[in-house]
Amino acid sequence: MKDYPILTAIEMAKEAIPYRRELRSLVKSVVSTILLTQIIYWWNKKKQRPFYKYKLPIEPQRPDETDADYEHRSAYYTKGDSWCEELNISREEFDSALKNIAHKKGEEELHPENPIIDCIEYYTTRERLTFYNIVKPDLLSRLIEAASIYDNLKDIYKSVNSTLANYRYPTLANYRYPTLETEENPRLNISEITSETIKAETTTETGSKEPVEQFAPQTGFNREVFKSDRRSRAREVKLQLPPASGDAKYIIESLWKEKADSRLTQHKEGSKIYLSIAKVIDQMRAGTFFNETEFKDVYKGYRFNRRDFSLSFDRLIKAAFSPDYGPVNGGYKEYLQKLPLLTFLYNPDGKDRKHQSLFIHFLENEPERLSERLTAKIDKDAPAAQLLAEGFKRLANMNSHELNNVQWRDIGHTVDRIKKVLPEYREKIRRFDHHQSMGDYEDGESFLAKFIIEALEEEMLTSGLNITTGWLCSDTTFDRRLPDYLKRYNYMRKD
Repeated sequence: MKDYPILTAIEMAKEAIPYRRELRSLVKSVVSTILLTQIIYWWNKKKQRPFYKYKLPIEPQRPDETDADYEHRSAYYTKGDSWCEELNISREEFDSALKNIAHKKGEEELHPENPIIDCIEYYTTRERLTFYNIVKPDLLSRLIEAASIYDNLKDIYKSVNSTLANYRYPTLANYRYPTLETEENPRLNISEITSETIKAETTTETGSKEPVEQFAPQTGFNREVFKSDRRSRAREVKLQLPPASGDAKYIIESLWKEKADSRLTQHKEGSKIYLSIAKVIDQMRAGTFFNETEFKDVYKGYRFNRRDFSLSFDRLIKAAFSPDYGPVNGGYKEYLQKLPLLTFLYNPDGKDRKHQSLFIHFLENEPERLSERLTAKIDKDAPAAQLLAEGFKRLANMNSHELNNVQWRDIGHTVDRIKKVLPEYREKIRRFDHHQSMGDYEDGESFLAKFIIEALEEEMLTSGLNITTGWLCSDTTFDRRLPDYLKRYNYMRKD
């Protein structure tokens, strides 16, 4: 017999990934079968606890990325350990296979036609790590037992049960199982393994054992009787997170805590949630956190500074605690007051863009000042209002859109604020009447409105933020943007 070394090496390879053909009857594809086998393997290897694994290998270090930033991004990744590397499959193949055998945590819908999905769950943590866990090992064990018995006996019964030939890939959910009589069991019915109520013993926190009734596919699931061991779902692998950096500590302790006099939700220094927050802040400071999120169109590579955090926190505090600022809804104010810092920074499960990162929302938008904006009178034909509307639409790339009532209300409130400060600026701006007439402005209000639009345009160019009509009438515009702009371009008289 001729020797083929490479073929012999493949035969004897210890790292070979097994394909259990009997599991093919439980899932929809060969790749799903292999993935199921590997999830079971890693779950046992990790002492039957949730384990994390990357779907794809991380991107190589970019030319503009420092060694520290790259090490931070790849801290939990081991080369060759992602699913697609381990199984040598594409991302699409993995996504399709996972869908056949697992469910996302929080989406626990019963799948009587494919109960394997109910047995395995996955979820992604704030550190962007995806964990996998077998949450119903008892049910999964019985299903695999039934599949193994069926695989071993199907040839014996092929001649007895002619209908078996019609099922090239029979499933446990629709296959009518044959019966076998033995001395030990006068009538063994394989369907009983999956159809009867499965009494799975689960250990409680106190160490006592209590039965949990689970129904397998053939009879369907009874929602009234079905129970799941939620304590096992809550277990997570403890990760060794790096200590908080000085910048992160300052932002958490000095900005988040002290600005609100500890009224916002606080976290104990050194705790897992504290270190997770610190890691997110460090990534935001390095300009890497939002690169793969829905905010990447604006904030990819943007390095947030302390002023950004301070500004966003200040606006949150106004919205959460000040009766002069929106929201009007007291329940929503209470929600903001109890908001954890990590959820405030980024919440991938938020219902919309605003709630996916309230940090970004408050960085881009000031809270609504209720006391004046809600009662602002709107004269859309006033020269200053027209100038503000046209300037805002140009800055916001809305030239082909009409402003809504809320935006017009903000413009009306801006005009009201301009009227209040106009006498003061007539005295402070050099040759005010001359500039007004030379610029062909109909009144002093439109002349100041022109400066507001120019100041906002300059800030947009340097910050890259998106403008809203709230910027026009904000305290920041009248207390800082407008006077700073006039001083910078030497319009103001020297005191």
